[in-house]
Amino acid sequence: MEEHEINTIVPVPFSKLKNVRKAVEEHLQSYVNKWNEDFQGVMQSYTDLKVLEKKAKIVEETSVILVKVKLVAKYFSPKPGQKLTGTLKTWSEDTIGLMVGIYNAAIPIKGKRALKLKGNDLYYKNKLLTKNQELEFQVSEVETEEGMIRIIGELPNTTKTPHKKRKLTKE
Repeated sequence: MEEHEINTIVPVPFSKLKNVRKAVEEHLQSYVNKWNEDFQGVMQSYTDLKVLEKKAKIVEETSVILVKVKLVAKYFSPKPGQKLTGTLKTWSEDTIGLMVGIYNAAIPIKGKRALKLKGNDLYYKNKLLTKNQELEFQVSEVETEEGMIRIIGELPNTTKTPHKKRKLTKE
């Protein structure tokens, strides 16, 4: 979890001028649990909200004022190479499905020697995995779409099945 101190400007509609702080909080709430490109993460919460000025700018031809604010935001920012722990929820012949807090994570199974699917049971390094078991994995990619994230990862020592090596001989 990363913390960022943010200075920003929030649009507040004229209809909400009776309680500017509440209007600012409502606006900020629309960013919680959504991917933010600027911070390469998902804002999980914010604290220390301060309205910086008692005066605000009126935006011509709109029905909003612009309010300068300062806050501390906590971001979940998974990055390739980072180790995370997820709760095993589902699996199929292609993928293991995990939850990392409220976020989805997927670990591809195909071609991995350490992962085996036998009937409905999933084995990792010959040990049976069970639903709701905690698994540590390494992030290989983070996909984002419309504010949502999906984490793609790998379990330790799950390399692809190697191709058979051929000896090169001179003829």
